Amino acid sequence: MGMAQPTAGGRRLPAGRWLVGVGVLALALLALVPGVARAHATLLSSSPRAGQRLGTAPGVVVLQFSQPLDPRLSRVTVADPAGTRAAGKASGTEARVALATNQPGTYRVTWTAVSTDDGHTSRGDFQFSVVAAAARLTERPATQRPDPLTAALRAVQYAALLVVVGMLLLGRLARGDPELAWVQVRLRLPLAVALASGLLLVTREAMAASDAPGAYLGSGLAGRARLLLVAAEAVALLGALAASWFLRAGVPLDLL
Repeated sequence: MGMAQPTAGGRRLPAGRWLVGVGVLALALLALVPGVARAHATLLSSSPRAGQRLGTAPGVVVLQFSQPLDPRLSRVTVADPAGTRAAGKASGTEARVALATNQPGTYRVTWTAVSTDDGHTSRGDFQFSVVAAAARLTERPATQRPDPLTAALRAVQYAALLVVVGMLLLGRLARGDPELAWVQVRLRLPLAVALASGLLLVTREAMAASDAPGAYLGSGLAGRARLLLVAAEAVALLGALAASWFLRAGVPLDLL
């Protein structure tokens, strides 16, 4: 669809004028979703350290993260050598698990961290052992498992939104003096891509963060901003489809 089409009397139809506002709103919501320029809540340190061998089991396992954790959605568990699991709680940038066993063997720590800063979810695990004091000390680093699909969906969504904003700005410039009648701004495809990738991204992160996706989406600014961004994308796509239909029907859009 074009950004401006002449009527029979020579007036231009500002078909995309109101869509500029929607595009600016979507970009503002994108800026409200922290984490575009910040990292997730990453594991900075732990006690015991990953791979550490101890003479006795610790009373408490402590994990320290780079960002404050959502205590409702973040979780950490420790499985002892018999497979019995102990769950802990997150507070601030720390997560703690109390242990009531001193059984020798390998302990596995598994964690899921949902940042209150950016709403992103990160997961990882590591092991430590309780052995005889004379055992040789060898340590293996903790592993944080990246999610390439989540990263790819986020990149596609942001790229599509940038294309939309770029097209809107190009359409504005084309309506200057002299007017570039050959410039055609077609928003439906990038808006559809942004909406589809946004829906998939929100669904995947909500399912990864919690068994109750509604808890994630309603938790703090990050969850609500994601919903508002997807809603703005849906409104913009519907607007682009409606504007295209009105243009084909010959309806002057500046009268709507």
